[in-house]
Amino acid sequence: MDETHYRTWWAAHTPAERADLLDRATVMVTEMVDDIEADAPASGDDAVSLRGWFSDWRTYLADRDAYADRLRVDPDAKFLVSENGEFEDSVDKTIEVFAEDANDIDACATPGDVG
Repeated sequence: MDETHYRTWWAAHTPAERADLLDRATVMVTEMVDDIEADAPASGDDAVSLRGWFSDWRTYLADRDAYADRLRVDPDAKFLVSENGEFEDSVDKTIEVFAEDANDIDACATPGDVG
């Protein structure tokens, strides 16, 4: 993909276009999470920790979908991130702590493309 096409693909001029781009990006992020989950351990302490992390990811992805839906009807819609009740923090923060701080895998943190 050449640079001009790349810029055009990610350029959004209206809230509806932004929602469409967000939908496309969410598909890519979902595929990443699906791939990681497919190779994750199924038992042991790591499996328990990862189940919580994947649950937070699924919640975060649903938040992205809900935001895109709201953006199509309300150009002033805000991205709302759900809370992880166990840790009393937003799921994007718990995802980042697990990915970056606990495991030093920055690429597995939330992409930061919404907000």
